Amino acid sequence: RTIAALAAALVIIAGAIVILIWRSGRQKLALEQAAHDRRYREVVELSVDGYVRLDAEGIVLECNEALARMTGYTKGELIGMSLKMLDAHFRPEDLPGALARIRDTGAARFQTRWRRADGSVMDMDVSTVFAEDPEGDCFHGYLRDITRDLERRERLQRLNVFYRFLRRIEHANAVALDTGSMLEDFCRAAAEENDFALVWAVGSNQPGGPVRLLGIAGKSADHERAY
Repeated sequence: RTIAALAAALVIIAGAIVILIWRSGRQKLALEQAAHDRRYREVVELSVDGYVRLDAEGIVLECNEALARMTGYTKGELIGMSLKMLDAHFRPEDLPGALARIRDTGAARFQTRWRRADGSVMDMDVSTVFAEDPEGDCFHGYLRDITRDLERRERLQRLNVFYRFLRRIEHANAVALDTGSMLEDFCRAAAEENDFALVWAVGSNQPGGPVRLLGIAGKSADHERAY
């Protein structure tokens, strides 16, 4: 009996130790997860990029201060807002299909346009992932305002077009045999470099005299010549 009682006590003690180890392990995991979540929240909140978490229907569940600053809304105003009210690129009826495609692929990166609180529009570079969650499937999005980047790129493209046009004019001026051929080359350069449908040059031999066509170029040039 003494041996049986001792064995039973040992079993109880061993069981208690196992339970304590299991609980300790779970507590450790819970603490580690809490610390991880806290660090993640701190990173998200301190990020210069906008962050948003949407539910499966495109409703804002969470966002950071950076996104609030970009849009001009407060965080409280953004929470509960539908993506249909924020995205200025997609038509409202097209958004469910766009979300479904991201859900199917798991992730996506694209450019779109968002509407600020004051009604103005900004260009956004978006990286998003779809996450299955026991509390509800959701989308995690990271957004960067690229409006100024695109404006600088467009200005640079316009400058490049302008300089190419100037080089072509200089060349035409240097090699032209007469004023008529030079003006034709000017018009052709302007039409091709700027994708104009029609460019023409007119002039008169004397002040107040009749105006005549001196040069014409562009996609509609042949049609205009017919008249």
